[in-house]
Amino acid sequence: MQPCYPHALAPPHILRIANGAVETPNFERWEGTVSSQGAVTLHNSQFSRVDARIDGQGTIRGQYSGDIPPRLGGGTNCVVNFVWQKE
Repeated sequence: MQPCYPHALAPPHILRIANGAVETPNFERWEGTVSSQGAVTLHNSQFSRVDARIDGQGTIRGQYSGDIPPRLGGGTNCVVNFVWQKE
């Protein structure tokens, strides 16, 4: 097993949510959906899936579980937590 290096997995700084869709305005393309119950699903070319939940204050908390690609520092059986806060 290779140790995990989650510091290499910087989440996007800005998420835009409109009409149940999530996207990022920057070059590292993330996209996904938000359900009416607050379930968020995000993905990009680096990850197969990040499952999250948005709360009533606009905070999104999510988690990626799996391998980290070698080009991002590598690692197997990793768990990476993501948090976004509404401005």
